[in-house]
Amino acid sequence: MSAFCNDFITFAVYASVYGFTIGAYVGLTSVILVDLLGLAKLTNAFGLLLLFQGIASFLGPPIAGWLYDALGSYDPGFYVAGVMIAVSGLVLFFIPPLQRFVNQKE
Repeated sequence: MSAFCNDFITFAVYASVYGFTIGAYVGLTSVILVDLLGLAKLTNAFGLLLLFQGIASFLGPPIAGWLYDALGSYDPGFYVAGVMIAVSGLVLFFIPPLQRFVNQKE
């Protein structure tokens, strides 16, 4: 196989996985917010979610640029972004037990 074909296949797989996962993220965001907070708080929760996404989008590129300037490689910026995504995913594991605890208290 030529290098072009191998690179194209890698890109196509990456683009497909990204497309499916970002579609699930966008489609399930409001469903998860309703499940966690209820329909009455959906608009406020969605607004706060977009606020924090905006802050992350505003601060992320300068931080990645600072890491590149300090370390001379783009890799640390990608590692930090990946770790932040993983941490946010791990936080989701603690929400159901926390909800059960709050419901038992009430």
